[in-house]
Amino acid sequence: MVETAEQSDRAVPASQNRWWLKACVAVLVVACLIGMLVAVAAVGGFWWLVRSARTSLEVDLSYPAQVELGDTLVVTATLHNVEDEPLDLDSISIDSSLELNFLKGLELVESAPPFTDYEERATREHYYSFEKTLEPGQEHQVSLTFRTLQPGDFHGMLFVDVKEESGRLRHTPPIRIDVVVLP
Repeated sequence: MVETAEQSDRAVPASQNRWWLKACVAVLVVACLIGMLVAVAAVGGFWWLVRSARTSLEVDLSYPAQVELGDTLVVTATLHNVEDEPLDLDSISIDSSLELNFLKGLELVESAPPFTDYEERATREHYYSFEKTLEPGQEHQVSLTFRTLQPGDFHGMLFVDVKEESGRLRHTPPIRIDVVVLP
């Protein structure tokens, strides 16, 4: 059979076929390596988030579920260090954003021990700094006294922030506060 020019243009030499095969294998190997790196980064990031979010600080809150308008409300947080190392208490924060209206109906008038600094963020989170070191096994109580401003149901979230040696803060899981102020 005699090969025409048209047929010879369509024929692909065997060496060119091997080049495409090698390129496809290389792209596949690179894609697998990138996929594995992404998976390892995702698992590592998740582990870091979970580890950074927890503290070995137990927090118990006690407060009355309802108070009369004009009375004071005392919220007592009992902090217990269950770690083998000291923990640096940085602050107690109260989230009063969105549907959490706790500080719209109550005003902090005193804390025992007194807080050393106060910050209100644009997100309506209120930070009360205490700067206290809790030794392993040590318990510490913080009492926050609020004045009632108006009747209603008031809700908030309380967090305790612990400072690591690196200066990074770890937060306890949020503790919901629900109080009814009666007229």
